[in-house]
Amino acid sequence: MFKWFYPIFVTVILAVNVQVFAKNNTVNAVNIDIGSDGRGIDGHAIQKVRRISGDALASGVVDVFVVKAPKKGGSILIEGGLSACAEAGFSSTPKTFSAFIKKLRSTHPKAGTFVNVKATESCLKIAKPQLCGGIASIACPTGQLCVDDPSDTCNPKQGGADCSGICKTK
Repeated sequence: MFKWFYPIFVTVILAVNVQVFAKNNTVNAVNIDIGSDGRGIDGHAIQKVRRISGDALASGVVDVFVVKAPKKGGSILIEGGLSACAEAGFSSTPKTFSAFIKKLRSTHPKAGTFVNVKATESCLKIAKPQLCGGIASIACPTGQLCVDDPSDTCNPKQGGADCSGICKTK
């Protein structure tokens, strides 16, 4: 009876450790960076990544697709590349999300263009500025000033006495 105890015991311990290890390495997002070494960007590679990402959004494999650059009014990548992050959707499974990552990695651009696809736990959250001012006269934290929020249509210099602002470091 004891002759099978140790092999079974070792098998159970290994199985538990594999499950714990797998839970700590959850892949729910992927960072995508396309750029160039200066020889010009491969437009077909960017189109392929956009198509793969769009198909994943349409099918529910991805629910969040955040373009980090280029953005209107934001930084512009040299040679017109792309930097984005995609998160797994609610109806996504590990198998379908892995297939999405595999499709992204199958993009083989022309010489001089690179496509980096890095699996990660989640996309970085985009920090939103803290609101201040307005009708409630919300104050900013120490060391910050309340300035007009350029993303809204309220202008304190044109009759908007109760406009909300955003906190900026002095």
